[in-house]
Amino acid sequence: MGGQWKMIATARNEVDRQYEIMFTVERSADPPPPTPAPNAAVAPTSGAPGTTFVFTGGGYLSGERVSYWINEPDGDVIRFFADVVADKDGKVIFSWTAPADAERGLWTFVFRSNPNDNIDNYVEHVIEFRIE
Repeated sequence: MGGQWKMIATARNEVDRQYEIMFTVERSADPPPPTPAPNAAVAPTSGAPGTTFVFTGGGYLSGERVSYWINEPDGDVIRFFADVVADKDGKVIFSWTAPADAERGLWTFVFRSNPNDNIDNYVEHVIEFRIE
């Protein structure tokens, strides 16, 4: 946000001493467009109970661990207590077969960088698919 700003700092080694710094932030004409999200997809995009869905996501670092889960139409979450590991091209793939009694409706599959990896990369994909 452009405009006149003031920063106030208090020195840790000096009692009751504050420093004020005035500065101006200038806004450029137009911010650059956002970087497009790396590709993510599901095949097929819809299917009956018993269908095997294949989810893919990109933008990860080679060897990065990626967490994943599925959100059901009623809000329940199917958790998987393992990670997939990104290949040399930064892609992950996961296959899941919908149970025979799967609820019909819009589902979402989520890939997310695992924060325990201590890798300076954060990618999340939310992929919609439908069970009919």
